[in-house]
Amino acid sequence: YGGGSGYGGGGGGGPPRGYDRGSDRDRDRDRDRERDREPRASSRERRGASKSALDEGGKGEGEVKLVSSRPERPPSPTPEEREAQRVATEAQRAARVAANEADRAVRLAANEAREAAKEAAEAAKDELTVLVQRVHPRADDFELFQFFSQAGTVKDIRLIKDPRSGRSKG
Repeated sequence: YGGGSGYGGGGGGGPPRGYDRGSDRDRDRDRDRERDREPRASSRERRGASKSALDEGGKGEGEVKLVSSRPERPPSPTPEEREAQRVATEAQRAARVAANEADRAVRLAANEAREAAKEAAEAAKDELTVLVQRVHPRADDFELFQFFSQAGTVKDIRLIKDPRSGRSKG
């Protein structure tokens, strides 16, 4: 296994004697011109050629198997298939609309229930409010809380006070 330049022997490190790089270029150029002169098949013809080559087993003499780099498109759907797709799409859209309407109805019902609960709480608060007048001016919130706790649960106490002096108005 000899090292070398890859030109088939001779350890000189370069091309062998008598080798002309220009002749390789000329040969490549001629090959390209010949290829350009030959009529090219369209992509449909290449696909057809590859299909026929595959149908015949692809073993004919001198036969070239041309393969397209693009994947083949599926055949167009028939009118019945298109109609079935349209009906399915319409059914999906109708299902989405129905689901959205159901969600909206649930949200509205929840909002109405919250509003009703707020109104009921306000009504209950009004029913359970006690107004007491003529309270001693030195009585504070804690004393009133202790006194009314004997009757039941006290949620809130508000003493009306004079804004200037800060004393209870009684």
